[in-house]
Amino acid sequence: MILVRRILLVGVLGIVGVAVTIGLFGLPQRLGRADIGVVFGTTINADGHPSKRLAARLNDAARLFHEGLFPYVFVSGGLGKEGFPEGSVMKAYLVEHGVAGD
Repeated sequence: MILVRRILLVGVLGIVGVAVTIGLFGLPQRLGRADIGVVFGTTINADGHPSKRLAARLNDAARLFHEGLFPYVFVSGGLGKEGFPEGSVMKAYLVEHGVAGD
């Protein structure tokens, strides 16, 4: 029983240590060329526009696209309770921001 508690304690301390390290120093970003950029969906506002969080993701994707880091952007999303297909809204937003759509 003592061994199990020690193992659990070490595991919890390890997880906390990793979380604190990420919180203090962040995750490294190594930008480089890729075959495709992927943007995961999230909330679409009731008016059919991307939420602030989703717009930030899309803005980053558009910026990286324009910097030439990838030639294509793949958007992924579902149909939320707001009734708008996330992928369609995301594509329209990217096209408005100069990312060519096919």
